[in-house]
Amino acid sequence: MRTEPSRQEQQQLSRLHALESWADAEKLARTLSQRHPQHTLAWKLLVASLQAQGRGDEALRMLERRVAVRPRD
Repeated sequence: MRTEPSRQEQQQLSRLHALESWADAEKLARTLSQRHPQHTLAWKLLVASLQAQGRGDEALRMLERRVAVRPRD
């Protein structure tokens, strides 16, 4: 089992974020963070996409989960 998303998945997530396609970025980031809980980029972009959609409370909950998984990152 891979410990991180493929390069293509990471590029797609970064591209969606850069295009400000927040709902699509959220969906992919959520999938990748569940499949690869140690991968920081997926969590960071999940939190950012939630914030961009005005869902600060949910973003905070995801940030707390991320810190629980990777407390020193």
